[in-house]
This record gives sequence, structure tokens and C-alpha cells, in this order.
Amino acid sequence: MKPTKKSVQNSWLPLVGYDLVFKVDSSMRGSSGSTSIGDVLRNVNGKFLCLFSLNVDTDRPVVAEILVIHKTCILISSCPFLAYRNISIMSDSNVAVSWINGMLSHVNLLYDIRQILLSRHSLAVTFTSRGANSLTDCLAKAGANLEGDRLEWSL
Repeated sequence: MKPTKKSVQNSWLPLVGYDLVFKVDSSMRGSSGSTSIGDVLRNVNGKFLCLFSLNVDTDRPVVAEILVIHKTCILISSCPFLAYRNISIMSDSNVAVSWINGMLSHVNLLYDIRQILLSRHSLAVTFTSRGANSLTDCLAKAGANLEGDRLEWSL
């Protein structure tokens, strides 16, 4: 028996307590590196009131989602028609929504890291491939079995 794909309903369901809903999304094309964002504004009856789409300069999905939410917020704040309306912005990126709503539990750590990086001109955080990180991967796994911290110097 072949597995069947479940179709996702694209019906309009208004949110209770909101007059208007922006649904936002981003799209990335694999090899071309092209990224675009867009949103749709509907009222409680599902009538289209506004839509936009544009290309953006990022290759990270979560950044694209944050950009579309940002552009939508700018649009809302610049449109008198939307000034006193109850509006919901809906995104399918749980990470972006969590970061924006302050649910990133380590935001203070990120701020501290950035402050330290800015204060030291000879310090940087860079990316390395997983294969080049095997020793530290082993140390991280070993840390799960420790009570307390492990710090060793060999100078």
C-alpha cells in the first residue's frame, strides 16, 4: 500500500479577537540562492485587502521570516487604515515567532557575546563544518557525565 499525502487545507480561518490577519512567508530556491518574501492581508470575511512580495538578500530561512515580519510591521505602522485595528501576523516559522516574541531564553547571552566581540578587535565567531569539530563534539558529549565544570590548561 502506497502512503498517501495529506492535503493541507488552504481555507481562511479568522482568529478570534482580530479584525485583520497578515499571513507571511518566505521562499528559497535551492541552487539559485534566490530568496523572496511575501504576505497577504485579509479581513475576518477572508477578503484580500493587501499583498506584497519581494526578493531579499539572505540565504537563511529564519532571517527571511524575520525580514517578512519586519516588512509587515513597517507596512502596518505606515498605513493610517491599520492604525487602530486588531491585527495578527501569522508565520509558519516557529523559531522566528519565538525570537520575536522574546521566547529566546538566551537573548542575554547573545547580547553579552556581541558586546565582548565589539570590545575586542581581534576576536571573532566563525563557522566550521561538523567533520572538523570531532574533538570538541567528544568533549561536549563527555560533559553530560560530569558533575561540575571541567577546565584544563596546558600552557
